[in-house]
Amino acid sequence: MGNSLPSWALTSGWDWLRKEDKPNLSTTTPKPLISPPKAFGDDNSFLQRHVNIAQDYLNTALGDTAIGTGGYLPTAHSQSPDLRKEALTQIISGLHLLHEEHKLNIATVDSLTIGNASLAPVLSQMCRWIGWNDWADSYDIEDAVAEGIAFNSANATMLAQPSLPPSIYDWIEKSLTVNTNTPFMTLTDVKNRTYNNGGSIIEQESTSITPRTSLFRKLFTVVHPSASSIEIVEALYAAGFTTQVLDTLPEALLVPFREALIDCQSHLQVSWGRELLSLVGREDVNMLLFPEQKERVAYASPLAPTHKSTTDVHSICLSLSEQETVGAFDGSAEVDRQSISRLIFKDDRRLIEAAKILNTSKPTLARCEPEPDWSESDLLEAQKVHVQELAIRTLAVPPGRGLLYFSARVPLLTEKFPIGGFNLHCVFKPANNTVGVDKNAFTEEKVCWAFFHAGVSAGLGISRQARGIDTSWILYNKPQELSNRHAGFLLALGLNGHLKCVAKWAAFKYLTPKHTMTSIGLLLGLAASYLGTMDSLITRLLSVHVTRMLPPGAAELNLSPLTQTTGIMGIGLLYCNTQHRRMSEIMLSEIEHIETEVLDEPLRNEGYRLAAGFALGFINLGKGFDLRGLHDMQLTERLLKLAVGSKKVNLVHVLDKATAGAVIAIALIFMKSEDHALARKIDVPSSILQFDYIRPDTFLLRTLATHLIMWSKIEATSSWIEKSLPREYKFKSRLTSVHHLSAEDLPFYNILGGLCFSIALRHSGTGDLRVRDLLVHYLDQFMRICALPASNYDQKLARNTIRNCQDLLALCAATVMAGSGDLVVFRRLRVLRGRDDNETPYGSHMAAHVAIGALFLAGGTHTFGTSNLAIAALMVAFYPLFPTSILDNKSHLQAFRHFWVLATEARCVVARDIDTNMPVSIPLEISLRTDNFTTDTNPSVSRHAPCLLPEIDSIISVGTESREFWNVVLDFEKNPDHLKAFKSTQTIYVRRRPAYDASAAAFHATLQALDDTDGADQHPLEWLFELPAFSMLTTAERALVIPPEGSVGRAAHTSTEGTLVDARLVLEEATLHSGKRDRLQGLKLLFEWASMMQRDGREMQWVRQEVVDRLRAKVWMMSIEGDDDHQ
Repeated sequence: MGNSLPSWALTSGWDWLRKEDKPNLSTTTPKPLISPPKAFGDDNSFLQRHVNIAQDYLNTALGDTAIGTGGYLPTAHSQSPDLRKEALTQIISGLHLLHEEHKLNIATVDSLTIGNASLAPVLSQMCRWIGWNDWADSYDIEDAVAEGIAFNSANATMLAQPSLPPSIYDWIEKSLTVNTNTPFMTLTDVKNRTYNNGGSIIEQESTSITPRTSLFRKLFTVVHPSASSIEIVEALYAAGFTTQVLDTLPEALLVPFREALIDCQSHLQVSWGRELLSLVGREDVNMLLFPEQKERVAYASPLAPTHKSTTDVHSICLSLSEQETVGAFDGSAEVDRQSISRLIFKDDRRLIEAAKILNTSKPTLARCEPEPDWSESDLLEAQKVHVQELAIRTLAVPPGRGLLYFSARVPLLTEKFPIGGFNLHCVFKPANNTVGVDKNAFTEEKVCWAFFHAGVSAGLGISRQARGIDTSWILYNKPQELSNRHAGFLLALGLNGHLKCVAKWAAFKYLTPKHTMTSIGLLLGLAASYLGTMDSLITRLLSVHVTRMLPPGAAELNLSPLTQTTGIMGIGLLYCNTQHRRMSEIMLSEIEHIETEVLDEPLRNEGYRLAAGFALGFINLGKGFDLRGLHDMQLTERLLKLAVGSKKVNLVHVLDKATAGAVIAIALIFMKSEDHALARKIDVPSSILQFDYIRPDTFLLRTLATHLIMWSKIEATSSWIEKSLPREYKFKSRLTSVHHLSAEDLPFYNILGGLCFSIALRHSGTGDLRVRDLLVHYLDQFMRICALPASNYDQKLARNTIRNCQDLLALCAATVMAGSGDLVVFRRLRVLRGRDDNETPYGSHMAAHVAIGALFLAGGTHTFGTSNLAIAALMVAFYPLFPTSILDNKSHLQAFRHFWVLATEARCVVARDIDTNMPVSIPLEISLRTDNFTTDTNPSVSRHAPCLLPEIDSIISVGTESREFWNVVLDFEKNPDHLKAFKSTQTIYVRRRPAYDASAAAFHATLQALDDTDGADQHPLEWLFELPAFSMLTTAERALVIPPEGSVGRAAHTSTEGTLVDARLVLEEATLHSGKRDRLQGLKLLFEWASMMQRDGREMQWVRQEVVDRLRAKVWMMSIEGDDDHQ
């Protein structure tokens, strides 16, 4: 019955639909059951019909039972006249309160109407029946719908009329502006006028029927006209107001409360919880504390930011080919990481250049300048020789590539993970002829370690947060025949912690064929995944691969020396920081073991003993001041005897191999212990005459060990380096006076390299420019000296040492600036990478590529730390003896070069727009602890997110400083939840400031909108602003509704919450033309409140004063037009 339209179409916003001409139906409309009396017109069908239904009901037996002479209702004829009058009064009062409740909810006030009727005409009819004409008149003027209704005045029963009906709008207006102490009437008050024992049940029923009235009653017990915004917001929350309730309040009534919410958005209280933060619209702060509350999907564009410039066809084609290679991280990297990296390096193409350098899938470009007397065949032969040299450089790329794309990909579990290979072809300019290498010289057996590194590089690209990396997926990627690439892939999975999920039977399946590279990758990977756990099963797996750990009388296993070296290092990782006595004894005995016979390929070579030294150091990492149960082992004395003690001449070839392992073990065990006595013992001799009895490269390790022990005394200054050098070398500490090569200076170069390495480790990942400048100076000098001519063996020997120091300095500079992409360092590294001569060994190329990768570590999102484990891992990875060839593992196992993973820290703070989840560039203010801040006297620094932060322990707070977004402060010192959430996500969620924010003045907002519009194409929806409703919007307001085409960084308003434009349009259009008295009463409330704000000198933000003045003018004009119509 009633109107055939749905309830949602009966609101004022759908008037145009109801005004359409209804089609003529060919079918006959059914005759109603009750014929309307003649007194009612056609517009009164609802009221007329229900009056007739009520009259017919009274004439039935049920009606007589209810209100007849024996009726049970309070209004029955059987009741006393006083009770009947009181019941009628309560019924009408209760319906009136329900009517007032409906005024507080714009979502139901229109949708509850059926046809053209509402509670106002019904109440008017009832008041006429009992003679309450003043009440009836008040209902008649509430809605324009009631203007044409003819009411039934029959059977009038005259009752004493109370005072005028209470108005919820008038009461709220007085509570906001006058501070009335009289609470608004509720159903409980109506009931208690007759029954004094209302009780809690009546209270609950009253609250359930008129919930919003109850909310306002609670609110205004606390809020008064002079209340602050914080007091109002806290009172709203305490009273029970939610975002849904506020959004459905009448527009004018909402303005004072929205004003308080907007004011509090920039004045958050530390004590506010999740619900209160949501109420004020600061979900960005909520996401900081509760990042797990919902998973957000980013809609970042993988394309690079566009820059308007003039380019020719050739440049465009080159950029397209580059995009295919480096875009989206070779087609499989995550778009989110790429968007962050592009924001970090948004000013130039340094990241793209680094990706091109570390790319192995495209042919190398080169030149081979012919001599005048060369024939074409001579040129071709020279090109072939040059290709061989360039192929060595290409094969050294993967170790650096792993750093660049570290933790960037989330693999598809349904597809096999691709592991790239090598393109060893070379395109010679300017003829553009392609020359290939001799495949017989580069078979997989001869370059097996290059393929191993390629597998590690691919595996390290898998994110640490990737899910589903389990036994089934790993075996799904297992090739039919074990390969070197898959062996490296297993090591990478282990370093990222993914092998903790692998089943133990799968590990045995990999180890059974005794494929050396696979055994190395899996054993090291398992040890890294179970770092410091002392897992018994992994211990047994490692033990059976180390002859020294087999029980006496055990069968001799056919184990390669490289596998046993891996097992020794694996034990060190597995028992890291445990001070396990038994394992410490084994490692120490392996370092000092004396071979009884001379073998061509001894097991305990220098690489094996060095691994034992590293393992012993890992087991007792930084525990030199507290050796606990190791005192009776005489650990320190035995290590010192190997490191600095005199050697027997007939055993020098054996003990000299143990020196490096002993020095490294002392350095790791006593790291940061500040033990002056031990530091003096391990330091280089004070007399230069003793240098002849020490292997030159040992000077570097002993210098490094000395200063790692005296950690706090390391200074990144030229004076400290000069002070730390022996007296004979102080005059040339800056290297500028070195102009010729001499083997006599080998100790000097190594000591200098050790000093620079200790400085780099001390400042690892800090990005300190003073340290960078110092290291770059020495890098430049070593590069200059390395280019000096070497005509004899003595000079060539010196140049090899200088090249080694040069490579170490490149790694040192990259270690300090890790993840920063620093151009000063990058320029030097590009020069080192450009070497294509036949004298540059494989290890030197590897060091250059690793340095480039470290400089752009994880696309700029990670850096290195300075914890004990991080320093130890960097010492393993950047150990300053580099392989001379691809198969060289004598001094240091190449698989250990990837241990830098254990030193990485995700310290890139990313600011994300909470509405789009896209990373944005935003200024940051970082407050640092004064005692830990060493790069400046100022305890705070300003940076732009996304960016790398200093070490988390040195930070007090991180805050955003932006005019475009709400400011957020993470207080790591006072709020542990902030620190915990940030360590988990490294993300700050920010919300874009609305146009009504006080910090974005109207002039600034207009300029910002004009700036976006300038030069941009017209938006396809621009015609909307030609409509009368939108014609009065300013340029800034138009930009808030529809952002200009091509505007970068400013998205449309994606939230479901209303904006100031919505509020203005509703107030100016819907409220004024609604034909409802309560909406106009809301404007009166708004005017009174705005006048109070103006008297108090407080500026409005949500609805500006000029909007209120314009509304006043429109109301005044409408009143004049109404008076003219009446005249």
